[in-house]
Amino acid sequence: MKKLLLALFLVFTLPLSAEEQPAVPTADEQAATLINAQEWFRLEACYPEIRDELSPFVRLLCEASLGSHFNRLPESCNAIGTLLNDYQQELFADPEGSMLGWLLSMLIGNLQELGAYEQAADLLTQFAAGQSEEERASTLATQRWFQTMARHPRTSLTKPDGEIRLPLTVGSETVKSPLDGTDKKVHNFYTDITIGGRTERFIFDTGCSGASFVSAEFAKRHDLEIICDSISVSGIGGNGFVKFATTDSMQIGPVTIRHPYFMVFDNDEASDQIGHIEAVLGTDFMRLAGQIELRPKEGFFLPPLRNRHLQAGET
Repeated sequence: MKKLLLALFLVFTLPLSAEEQPAVPTADEQAATLINAQEWFRLEACYPEIRDELSPFVRLLCEASLGSHFNRLPESCNAIGTLLNDYQQELFADPEGSMLGWLLSMLIGNLQELGAYEQAADLLTQFAAGQSEEERASTLATQRWFQTMARHPRTSLTKPDGEIRLPLTVGSETVKSPLDGTDKKVHNFYTDITIGGRTERFIFDTGCSGASFVSAEFAKRHDLEIICDSISVSGIGGNGFVKFATTDSMQIGPVTIRHPYFMVFDNDEASDQIGHIEAVLGTDFMRLAGQIELRPKEGFFLPPLRNRHLQAGET
């Protein structure tokens, strides 16, 4: 997400003079460069090779960020907890507090993904205390959303045993870019989802993190229950406010998702860089499924899992 939180990124340098700078970067420098560039796949690939050469502080930064981005959330939370408890001198050495803010933002996002909304809301309260008035308003709105989610059932997924094949089609359309107004052709994955006995076509967007979303017209058509409103979000098309809604269940082929949650945009024909939007299935479903395989000519597949019934935050 781009999670629905203040975006804070790690910026740190290692204090080496030009004379001391080695010809070959140290393990700490390699890791720092990849973290600053948010090159998570490259860091994941090289981390096993450089792990033993890293300083304890940078090793924990790697484990925190990789755990968060590769669905090893408990590992990430443990690493962040150790950093906050044992490395306060290093964290507070940054006069702007960007590293501390980055870690807290990551921890809050991890707790959100794990369904630990009460803990995430408590952290947001502490986080808001050091923010400007404008930033605080957005943070407290997110806190209100978390508090609301804490009072509602967690999303769960139930599927039959074995590999499941789900419908997937590829479509294209020409849309106007929200950035410069030019026409461009976009290609989308689509899947069919049944809600309340009616089947709708959803864009399956593997880059839509945090939550699935629907238009206000879609929410009205399917009588979705609005549980929270006026939540500030940002994306490629700019900033705006959304509502959050839920329903009892939805069906994707033989897969049942109970208590799904959606962001609801007030504009009935929301647009983004992926084109006209009525309904989008995001990465919240992917996290819940545990693993998917995209085969555009055949469909998309859910491999067998150890447990046929999973709740949000489980793997």
